[in-house]
Order: sequence, then structure tokens, then C-alpha cells
Amino acid sequence: MSARVWAPVAAIFGLWLTHVSAAYTAASLRCHDVTLANPTDVRIALAATTVAAAAALVPIALALRRRRASGDEDARMAGFLGTVLGGVFAAYLLWSIVPLLVPEACR
Repeated sequence: MSARVWAPVAAIFGLWLTHVSAAYTAASLRCHDVTLANPTDVRIALAATTVAAAAALVPIALALRRRRASGDEDARMAGFLGTVLGGVFAAYLLWSIVPLLVPEACR
């Protein structure tokens, strides 16, 4: 089993972790009035983070598609698991847009 085969799956997890950490940090700094005083700036930062994560997910999804078409059993399994994880991450990214559209929750 090659680590290179599973790299896109690990990349999806790393991308998700980065997005969650950045979004939670920005929201908590705003709600505790530590910094980011303007709610519009926070929304713009969160939207930019979400768009960047979605853009980074596209080449990963393409790499996983190639692995699913491979003759290697490990590559096909990595492609399948990565596709499922990528789909869940894409649904999460869509869901993360909702807080940008509602009034500020911490006030």
C-alpha cells in the first residue's frame, strides 16, 4: 500500500480541519470582541475561506476520480473512500454558507 495513493484522502481531511479551525477562530474572536470588530469583515473572511476550500477540493476530486478508474485495488479503495469523504466535505461547505446569511448569533 502506497502512501501516495492515500494522499488525496489525507488532503481532504487536512483541508477540512483547516477550514473548521479558521472559521471557528474567526467567529470566536468576533464574538468575544477580541478583534474583527466589523461583522461584515468576518463574513467576508469566512466566505473567502469557504471559496478557497471549495477551489482546493476540485483538483483533489479529480485525482480521486483517476484513482477510482485504476486497476490497483488499493487505488480504487482510496478513490472510493476519498469520494465519499469529499462529498461529505462538499456538503459541509454548502452548509457553512448558512451562518453567513443569518444575523450575528453572538449578540
